[in-house]
Amino acid sequence: MSNDITVYNPNAGNYGLVARNTNDTQIVEMWIAQSNSQNTRQQYARVIASFRGVVNKPLQSVTLSDLQQWQQGLDGKPNSNKLHVNTVKSLFSFMQKTGYIVLNAAVMLKPEKTVETKHTKTLTEEQVIKLVNSSDLSKRDEAIIRVLYSSAMRVSELCALQWQDVIEQGNKAILVIRGKGNKTRESGISSKAYEAMKALRNGASDTDFVFKSNRNQQMDRTTVNHLFTKLSAIIGKDISPHWLRHSHVTHALQRGANPTDVMNQAGHSSLAVTTTYAHSERFSSDVLIV
Repeated sequence: MSNDITVYNPNAGNYGLVARNTNDTQIVEMWIAQSNSQNTRQQYARVIASFRGVVNKPLQSVTLSDLQQWQQGLDGKPNSNKLHVNTVKSLFSFMQKTGYIVLNAAVMLKPEKTVETKHTKTLTEEQVIKLVNSSDLSKRDEAIIRVLYSSAMRVSELCALQWQDVIEQGNKAILVIRGKGNKTRESGISSKAYEAMKALRNGASDTDFVFKSNRNQQMDRTTVNHLFTKLSAIIGKDISPHWLRHSHVTHALQRGANPTDVMNQAGHSSLAVTTTYAHSERFSSDVLIV
């Protein structure tokens, strides 16, 4: 790839905030480093590596036509395509702000509109109970399902959970969750979820991770995703760990929970985000929450 070859380009900026010898790889690394989330940094790196591989020219030489052709060639699902476009737009905005480029052609890109899909990625309460009652689950896998659902936490937050983040309250517990942007929040979990979690401790210290891999290392999201590939067969549709987060918020609102409390527990950025889950009529089911 010739992206880092220094060539004259009329779109080269004044390098106001970066050194004049900065190249494409370095400007991308600077942009990625702004994020506090490791998962986001990895996602950005993958998207931009793919983008540069397709366009295959120095970033200062990329034209609106190049960007439009790249966008037209995206063949993923609408939400994935939107993520790719917004990621590239963010990079080009950063390059312009730092003086690496003069004109930001990416500002002209319009991400395709996506249909809200939260309601299609929600399990019924009966389906959640079916998952936790599956006969071939290990104690760890059962605890993962119960804690993900009961706390409404994200997979990355689950993997980062340490025993010092678990505050016992009778037969239940409060989890101190370290979320996006290093923000912390508290989320209560049910007695059944706490019981399943406690069964995994086996003398672990406060600084040990709650959920570990088979090699006794901190669990990563890939391991959890593999578990949900297996669980998909039980439900009869492809599901991911995030479905349990969607499901918790949906079920809580259906049962009349205070939306502000749900927002705080899930760590949503605003009440507007939380209320997008209020897509189903309330019901009087007496199914127990796991």
